[in-house]
Amino acid sequence: MTKLIRNNQNGFTLIELMIVVAIIGILAAIAIPNFLNYQLKAKTAEAKVNLGAIATSQESYRAENDTFHACAATPATNGGQVKVDWATGGIADFTVIGFAPSGQVYYSYTVEPDATSTLTTIVDGFVATAEGNLDGAGVVPGGLATAGTIGSGAATATNGLFSIDASRAYQDENSGVW
Repeated sequence: MTKLIRNNQNGFTLIELMIVVAIIGILAAIAIPNFLNYQLKAKTAEAKVNLGAIATSQESYRAENDTFHACAATPATNGGQVKVDWATGGIADFTVIGFAPSGQVYYSYTVEPDATSTLTTIVDGFVATAEGNLDGAGVVPGGLATAGTIGSGAATATNGLFSIDASRAYQDENSGVW
């Protein structure tokens, strides 16, 4: 007796599987960079919220003391891509104005009364800055070489420098990054 050859096979061919893998690879190549960019954007929200709270604390301090208070860089170094404890650097300065974030932070915060930011000069006011290095690139906005120290007003990353002044003028000094 002869065996009958069955034509009704189950499963996928190798070509079909390779096409599916190629499609998944293309989708991943598009989605992963966008996901990482959105993660960086979300982490910058910390700086914006904390700068607003620092501005409110400075206004309260000025109402009681007729002056703004300088605050040294806290934490002393920014953590880059990982959060660091708040309890280093000029924590005593921020305690004086009544500001303390809950938990760990990505950014290092500084307050300079009667300071000059990159865009304006503040007289009888303050400039609070948040400096970070979330992407680990270690370059200033615009892609220049690493510059400045924390608290100097120079950024340490392409997604790292934000400021707010006494008039609540918020500045994202990372133009073109997002």
